[in-house]
Amino acid sequence: SELTGRENIYLNGAINGMNKKEVGKKLDEIVDFAGVEKFLDTPVKRYSSGMHVRLGFAVAAHLEPEILVVDEVLAVGDHDFQKKCLTKMGDVASQGRTVLFVSHNLGSVRELCSRAILLEGGRKIREGETGEVISYYTGNRMNYSPEKDADSPLFENNIVRLIGVRSLTASGEACNIFTVRDNIYVQFEFEVLTYMKLLEIHLLLWNQRNDNILIAYDEQNKSSTETRERKPGKYI
Repeated sequence: SELTGRENIYLNGAINGMNKKEVGKKLDEIVDFAGVEKFLDTPVKRYSSGMHVRLGFAVAAHLEPEILVVDEVLAVGDHDFQKKCLTKMGDVASQGRTVLFVSHNLGSVRELCSRAILLEGGRKIREGETGEVISYYTGNRMNYSPEKDADSPLFENNIVRLIGVRSLTASGEACNIFTVRDNIYVQFEFEVLTYMKLLEIHLLLWNQRNDNILIAYDEQNKSSTETRERKPGKYI
């Protein structure tokens, strides 16, 4: 789009039934919230994906729609922006307007929403009070069975087929909710399709800000001279 950030704001206001004067009263708030002051008169096609999302949310939230649809906006931006978004959504909800919040962030869903809908494969499989739906979701994931899902690999190429991944407690029980003091064990089930002289399983974890917080691999306690060969077959 050749529209600048400023023009984009006014266009969205017009689409929402607001005149230029009404949008003008909100302009400074929108720009400040989105943090695009220096780029207000730059074509939005030159914006980064994060800037697009920040501006889009700021416009939608400040132009007072009856229904505010927020789809994974917390996946971008820094912690301060995410906090501003949650606060703004709470303000909108407290004014009696509807917030439809789409997210995989269970903490944010629990904090913001009074009701929740769980979707899987595009179908609704659960609806109700937020805590109950979250409990169902986490419980359902803890009951994941590699045998049950063996026909639907998580990953597959001509070398290896990843059948399942589960997190376990120290006693070997499936679990995906831990405290900071708990030992966490991760179990992989995979099938080697072609003989490999060197094949390692690596585990990488990121936090919600996309910071890599852990790198581990299955042979890290062994000498670098020891073999990591994998013959065709299934492994756990």
